[in-house]
Amino acid sequence: MSRRLAWPGFRNARDLGGLPLHPRGQTRFGELVRSDLPSGPGGLSVQTPVAYGVRTVIDLRTPRELLGRPSPLRQLPGYRHLPLLLDDDFDVVTAMRDLGRTYRWKVDNRGQAIAAILGFMAEAPPGGILFHCLAGMDRSGVVTALLLSLAGVDRASIIEDYLLSDGTMPLPIPPRPEMMAGLLDHIDSRHGGAPAYLSAVGAGASVQAALRRRLLG
Repeated sequence: MSRRLAWPGFRNARDLGGLPLHPRGQTRFGELVRSDLPSGPGGLSVQTPVAYGVRTVIDLRTPRELLGRPSPLRQLPGYRHLPLLLDDDFDVVTAMRDLGRTYRWKVDNRGQAIAAILGFMAEAPPGGILFHCLAGMDRSGVVTALLLSLAGVDRASIIEDYLLSDGTMPLPIPPRPEMMAGLLDHIDSRHGGAPAYLSAVGAGASVQAALRRRLLG
């Protein structure tokens, strides 16, 4: 199966299945999909994700972004808005002008939001979960890094997945390996790794076990 998803209206959609696990195996296809905000109805069929098996959609954008540009997927029954950043947070990270630093800031300052997002994933009904921000790189990238780290995907594969966003969107700063590497280092050195971090912010053992079952089968 291909991890890149050539869905009409999406420019940066991919399945988180097929990533190698230590010491053997791989993550399951059809469980978690990360993406950008799909374009308007002219080039989009919302039935494409549904046909793929998606039953839950999580919109990670700020409330202000939602007002300016509602998600075309909001009509699906499983749609939920769970912002990783609030409007003021978005202004803070935009002012940083250091993408790698913004990833670390999100982990350090938005733990409750991250726990809510992953907790909702853990309790979602059977079927695929699609989560998206605007470009599908930064907020989606932080959530993906935590999910894949929790599942036991190796560091190089997490970075490789992050870099797949390169060239998919007109971004002012393209993804670079040191940005994701810095986030993974930060999660390990400051927070004791993804499981310890998630437990500390409120996504405890039951949430983590449910997420692992989704990704590992």
